[in-house]
Amino acid sequence: MDVATAAALASGSRAAVTGFVLLVSGQAPVLCSELLESMPPQCGGARMDLVGLADAALPGLREAEGVKWTAEAVTLSGVVHEGRLHLGG
Repeated sequence: MDVATAAALASGSRAAVTGFVLLVSGQAPVLCSELLESMPPQCGGARMDLVGLADAALPGLREAEGVKWTAEAVTLSGVVHEGRLHLGG
């Protein structure tokens, strides 16, 4: 499902959510519905914080200016709690 739909789910709902991961130093990792074309990219559209993310497991991770992101959309599964996706839950 898309990020906007998943973010609106009731807490405790299981979900497989597709989007782009954005990792900015000092901030919670987020799953974005789209990436803006700036360099480094920024999150565009709907977003949800990710809890329990192991960035080493992400395919195709790119990095510039201290920001990491997935160039292609990925699908992450977990449990939604208060608009955040808890992975592996």
